[in-house]
Amino acid sequence: PVEDHQHIPPARRVALEDDDTTTEDNSQFRWVSISATERVEVVCTTDRRRQVEPSVYEGGGALWECAVDLARYLEREAPGLARGRRVLELGCGRAVPGLWALRRGAAELALCDYNEDVVRNVAAPAVARALRTTRGDDAPPPTVVVRLYAGAWGENLSALLEADFSGGAFDVVLSAETTYRDDVARGLAASIARHLVRPAGVAYVATKRYYFGTGGGTTALVEALDARRFDVRTVWTADDGASNVRDILRIAWRRRRP
Repeated sequence: PVEDHQHIPPARRVALEDDDTTTEDNSQFRWVSISATERVEVVCTTDRRRQVEPSVYEGGGALWECAVDLARYLEREAPGLARGRRVLELGCGRAVPGLWALRRGAAELALCDYNEDVVRNVAAPAVARALRTTRGDDAPPPTVVVRLYAGAWGENLSALLEADFSGGAFDVVLSAETTYRDDVARGLAASIARHLVRPAGVAYVATKRYYFGTGGGTTALVEALDARRFDVRTVWTADDGASNVRDILRIAWRRRRP
């Protein structure tokens, strides 16, 4: 989902509309378990466009396993990561990590996906419902700011983020299943470099080790990130010996030596 000015329309804002008839209809939502006690609600829809088509459909309608991996890992290992912070999810799709961040007290949240219909019909209703129904200690701050965007990563999207979030620097950047081609991995690396706040920002990316048939994967992202600028660590791996290996990477700015 990287900008190609010849084929891709500019990135745009998508309104977050709180439609009572949608957000209160339980049949339109399903629970995704994050831990023994935590779960988030996502839109219950069957994604019939399973085949990713570059510059047409980038897979955001599916519920990808790495998105659930990431939310579960953060709930277990860094439950306070989002509280009071500015969070960006790149390639959000059903926004499982973003919804987790909202439940865990993010002060500001930006959700971005390539396809506008995915943002409008999948991510937005789940966010609106979460804002209406989350209560108790995990309720979002009363002044929480949530903005949604559709379009490719690149100058247009970055300009919107920088206009809407006072410079576009985020404390936390989250992304899942967004390294499935080499060009997509490079675009993700560039977006992290542009929008991760210095010096203490942290990004977490959940990805398959390798995407058979399309390339990309863990190595593609690591190679796209400038090793002189970033410290990249694999903090979690799932390898059952039968299915594709899955990783979670932690990305932070390297500390400058005195």
